[in-house]
Amino acid sequence: MFRRGFVEHDALLQAARLYVYDVHAEAEAAAAAGTITDEHRARLRQAATWVQKVAQDIVTWAYNWGGSASIRNPSVLGRCLRDISVGAQHMLVEPMTLVEASTPIIAGYLNKENA
Repeated sequence: MFRRGFVEHDALLQAARLYVYDVHAEAEAAAAAGTITDEHRARLRQAATWVQKVAQDIVTWAYNWGGSASIRNPSVLGRCLRDISVGAQHMLVEPMTLVEASTPIIAGYLNKENA
């Protein structure tokens, strides 16, 4: 079960990593061309929020597999869980950012559909 969970979480990490790079590359190219849109900005926020959630899920999974050793001080997994939990509470990656990002992202799909 550990190995299955490990490779599933590794896939999530790789997908999140690639998405962050893709979104930033698209936004940088658009900015260089002088045409950055609300959708680009929304996708940047979406990527930041989603990658934080993925990271939190991965760290929580590792912490849970660490057993009671994760609770003791000093504990690398315990420290990672505390750090990622603080990051998850930051206003730039709170769940509401996804709601706010949804309008331009959905509009982007509608514009592509109507084009």
